[in-house]
Amino acid sequence: MKQFFLCIMLCALASLQSGCVVAALGVAAAGVSTTVSAMDEEVSQSYPYPYWCVYRATHAALNEMAIPVSSIERTDEGDKFFATTRKYPVIIELREVTPSLVNVSVSAGNNVFQLDAATGQAIVNGVQDVIRRSLTAGLYQ
Repeated sequence: MKQFFLCIMLCALASLQSGCVVAALGVAAAGVSTTVSAMDEEVSQSYPYPYWCVYRATHAALNEMAIPVSSIERTDEGDKFFATTRKYPVIIELREVTPSLVNVSVSAGNNVFQLDAATGQAIVNGVQDVIRRSLTAGLYQ
């Protein structure tokens, strides 16, 4: 009985073989669209620290990673840092959720033509890691 099902499955797969090229193109197109949408997304993390601690840790993270800040914009909910690394944009938003909880959103690059996905993800993760490390080490308390 198992051999019968195996034979049926092989016959079905053989008939689908001509569609493999179409499937491969579809998977490649899906990968490109996923990369583009991933670059538009932000990576957010909340920290249970006062706003000024997270603000100083953010400055330290950008300093440590040698990412110069071009401007800081005050918003209703917090601050927005605009920085560039090798001419690619890095935007960090700090939002005060409560007096002891701050949300940090980091995005790098606008699309795959400006910055490849791996580099953008490394920048975003690096900034979040340095902020987390600075806060947990108690440097800004």
